Amino acid sequence: MRHDNAKILGFGLLALAAVLVMKGKEAPRVGAIGEASKKRNYRSISNWFLKNAPLEYEEGREVRQIRLTTADGRKIKIRNTFFKEVFSKSVSKGIHELEALLATKVLEWAPTMRKTGEEPGKHTNTTFIVYETVYKKYTIEAKTKKHGKEETLYTMRVK
Repeated sequence: MRHDNAKILGFGLLALAAVLVMKGKEAPRVGAIGEASKKRNYRSISNWFLKNAPLEYEEGREVRQIRLTTADGRKIKIRNTFFKEVFSKSVSKGIHELEALLATKVLEWAPTMRKTGEEPGKHTNTTFIVYETVYKKYTIEAKTKKHGKEETLYTMRVK
């Protein structure tokens, strides 16, 4: 068993099971990982966001969010809902360690994203803007929700 992918990402062995799943090899699934591990990973993501997102005032209320510009000049916001969405979707796919850890690297990969298209929401009346980027050999697809002229990062996945 090789640890190259975990070392490339700088995550150590924590992401090894997720990397193996990404390669289609035998690795523990979410049920085998356990509730304690899921809670620990979710707390880690939430703590990362609280530490890195500045407190701003928007429409008279306090909001924690990160603002950045993509490679093609589009301005997006990142809120805690992004991390909740990534975590809930990746847990159901059984690869939550990898995607959860990549989510915390969002300040490194999101500025390199480029728009690849748009798609309507399946369950909502929302337009999603689809982006793609490569980060340390992983192709990441991210989607933002468009609200008027603003975009908020909604989710991401490893392709």
